[in-house]
Amino acid sequence: MNRKLDKLGRIVIPVEIRKEMDLKPGDEVEIMQTGNSFNISKYKNTFCPECLTRCEYTDNYCRNCGLNFGHLV
Repeated sequence: MNRKLDKLGRIVIPVEIRKEMDLKPGDEVEIMQTGNSFNISKYKNTFCPECLTRCEYTDNYCRNCGLNFGHLV
């Protein structure tokens, strides 16, 4: 899928992707650059229930204390 940037540098995420990722108006997304490309993912402000560290990724695994809390969410 190709999309053009508008004059302000914006792109439209296709409706099929928004539906699949359950993105709604007002949701936050996280943009991470890796070399010459970038990844856009739905942002979840998740905190580890054990050490209360904000988990930056959406896999429900705390990189600080090692707790896998996916079954708790």
